[in-house]
Amino acid sequence: MPSLQLEKISPHLGKGVRRRGSQGSGGWNTDQAVASRHSAVFQKEVLSFCRSVQLSAGLWVRWLQCDGAKLGWIPTQINELQRLERWSMRDNQLTSVPPQIGELRQLKLLDLSRNNLKRLPRDIAQCCQLETLNVSQNRLETLPRALSELESLRRLDVSGNRLQELPAELCDCSALEFIYAKDNNLRELMPPEDLAELQNLKVLDVRGNPKISEMFKKKKPENKRADLDILI
Repeated sequence: MPSLQLEKISPHLGKGVRRRGSQGSGGWNTDQAVASRHSAVFQKEVLSFCRSVQLSAGLWVRWLQCDGAKLGWIPTQINELQRLERWSMRDNQLTSVPPQIGELRQLKLLDLSRNNLKRLPRDIAQCCQLETLNVSQNRLETLPRALSELESLRRLDVSGNRLQELPAELCDCSALEFIYAKDNNLRELMPPEDLAELQNLKVLDVRGNPKISEMFKKKKPENKRADLDILI
């Protein structure tokens, strides 16, 4: 495997992209890659960085952070980061997510909040170890029913979108503990029988959904579980 030297990626690397890790005999054993928007050439920089990581140290990157970088797309080469566990792309300008994301089988946390996403690829359900999915503050109108295949999912944040319903298939995500779905257009609460199947669920937050708020204005929703907080 060729050695990856920082200066070979870009002379502006210190301003645009930071890499944290320890240097071994074979190059950089990178645990974290952090991108900042403070460089004027950032968009070009981070894409070049991802490709360099892909070619030289892809198997070692476990944490990739590209927040607030005004990125409009994700390189399909992201699937080369096979050991990626935590990936944050919040506060960018993304309109889509490539299906290659499904090849990140070690991914545990994915933060795509504060973008312009209108849909999620069903391939995201192939991220079999995903525990936290944050897609809040986007333009999503539906969620892929394939999310039911995320057996390790514990925290789901879909707040601040345009959702009219939560897919019934979510009740198959038996590990779910927190569902944040406030500030959407939800027409109704999840049925009690579906909530009963989510035995690990601790919080269901549906505040800021006008139709639900009106529905339960005079009475509280049926909740037979003392360990579940339903926020309306």
